[in-house]
Amino acid sequence: YLSPDATRVFLFATRSAELGGYNCALERIQQIGKGSSSIPLESPALDMDLRLGEGTGAVCAVPLVKSAVCILKEMSTLEDIMNAAG
Repeated sequence: YLSPDATRVFLFATRSAELGGYNCALERIQQIGKGSSSIPLESPALDMDLRLGEGTGAVCAVPLVKSAVCILKEMSTLEDIMNAAG
């Protein structure tokens, strides 16, 4: 059993190019997540047609996620800039 609320902390790094268990599991987890009151699960961060296995997609996605976090935390908004100038 997987609680729908648990899916709110999931980040899917990549979609497997090979049909089978991973894609089936991804779709099932997304269905479970739809039962949650939290933000719905999105598609994987990357879809690069990888067939390497061994977590390669996750390794590729980490810099992307870190960059997104930095942008959200550190980038000024237009309002910030206008307040600083005025």
